Amino acid sequence: MSSSFVSKAANQIKRKLNIKPKAERKEIEKKKAEKKPEHPVDSTSLSDKILELAVQGNSMANTGRYEEAVALFTEAIKYDPKEYRLFGNRSYCYERLQQYSRALSDAHTALTLNPSWPKGYFRKARALAGVKKYAEAIEAFQQVLEIDDSCEDAEFELLQIQTKLMMERGFTQQQCEETLKLYGSFEQALEALSSSAQKAGSSHVGSGSSTCLSDGDDKDFVRVKKHSTQNKHKDKAPVPLPAQQPCKLFPIWIGNVTTRISEDSLRVMFESVGAIHSVRMLQDRFCAFINFTTKEGAERAIAELQGMELEGTKLVIRYPDNSYRTLGGAARGGSAH
Repeated sequence: MSSSFVSKAANQIKRKLNIKPKAERKEIEKKKAEKKPEHPVDSTSLSDKILELAVQGNSMANTGRYEEAVALFTEAIKYDPKEYRLFGNRSYCYERLQQYSRALSDAHTALTLNPSWPKGYFRKARALAGVKKYAEAIEAFQQVLEIDDSCEDAEFELLQIQTKLMMERGFTQQQCEETLKLYGSFEQALEALSSSAQKAGSSHVGSGSSTCLSDGDDKDFVRVKKHSTQNKHKDKAPVPLPAQQPCKLFPIWIGNVTTRISEDSLRVMFESVGAIHSVRMLQDRFCAFINFTTKEGAERAIAELQGMELEGTKLVIRYPDNSYRTLGGAARGGSAH
C-alpha cells in the first residue's frame, strides 16, 4: 500500500470528523489565549458608580452648574435607566436651563417609572409652567397635593400659577389673590370675578355718553375719551371736512387675548353681532379694544359672546373704563421669570 494512498485516506477521515489541520489548530489556540476572560459585572461596584455620579450631579446643580449636572445625570442613567430619581434630577436641571420641553420629557419618564412620586408631578408642573401651559400646570400641582398635602412649595407654586392665569383674563393681582383666598377653588374664583366684571360692564349701559378710542400721545395704552351729550355743542371747533368730525363709536374691552389670537380672528367673531369700526390689540397686556359703530353691537357682544372660547381660551368682555391702565400694568408686572 503506497504512502500517498494512506495520506489521502487520512485527510478524508479528518474532513469527516471536522478535525482542523495542525497549523490551523495552533492559530485558533493562540487567539483563545490572547482573548481576555470576561468577568461578570459586580453589582456593588455598579451601584457605587451610579451613586458617585448622582452625588457629583447634585453638587453641580447646587452650585448652579446645570449643564455639567445634566452630563453627570445622563451618564448615571446609562448605567441604570430605571432609576426615576435620576430623571427627576435631570428634569430640574433642564428647567433651570429653561429647556422646558426636555424637562417635561424627563418628568414624564420619571412618572412612568414611578406614578406615585410627588416630586415627579412637581417637576412636571414646573416644566408645564415654563411652556406657559398654566391650566395643565395647575392640575399637576394639585396632583402633588393629593399625594402629599403637606408640600408647601406646591401650595405656593399653585397660587402663583392660578393668579397668573387669572391675570391673563384681565384682572389685577390683588383681585386674583383675594378671590382665590375667599373661594379656595380656582374655578369658583374665576367665575366670581367674571360675573363681577360682567355686572360692572352692564352698569355702563344707558349712561348718556358715548366713547371713542384713539392712540393719542400714549403709545402704550389706548386712551378712552368720553363725550358728554350735555356738552357736545360747547367749544366745538369748526371742521373743514366731514371725515374729520369727532367719531361716535361704542368700544368694548376684551380680556384673555393670548398671542395665539389674531386681529382677524377677533374680527370674525365680533362682526357676528355688529359692525366694527376698528380693533386695537394689546397682546403684551393680554387684552384688546374693539370699536363698534352702534351701541346695539357693543351690547350684543357683551351679552352674547361673554365667555366664548377662541384659540383655546375663554374671553372676558366688558365696557372699558379707567381701570384698563391698572390692569395692563399688573399683567406686565406679574409676569414670571
